[in-house]
This record gives sequence, C-alpha cells and structure tokens, in this order.
Amino acid sequence: MSICAALGYRWDGQRSKLYFQTREGSYNTPSLVQFLKDLKRELRGPKAVLV
Repeated sequence: MSICAALGYRWDGQRSKLYFQTREGSYNTPSLVQFLKDLKRELRGPKAVLV
C-alpha cells in the first residue's frame, strides 16, 4: 500500500489541512496526476502552489 499526501496551509496560518490518498501497490505518473486532479477538485477554486 502507498500513500500520497499534501499539506495545505494559508500564509496567515489559519485552516491548515492534510490531504491524503492511499492506493494499493505503488504510485506512478498516471496515479499521481489523478491525485493532483482530486486535490484540485477538493480545493474548489483557491489557488495553490505545489512545491
């Protein structure tokens, strides 16, 4: 089992969130792209910077 996670926080420190997804087997490019699409849908509009 593998996990992919993103930590979201605001510049002012309010409303920090942890987003994660588990998957059987290993992550690869298509499954990582799907995680990012799911993350975008979850954020519903606010801009995000991916580091």
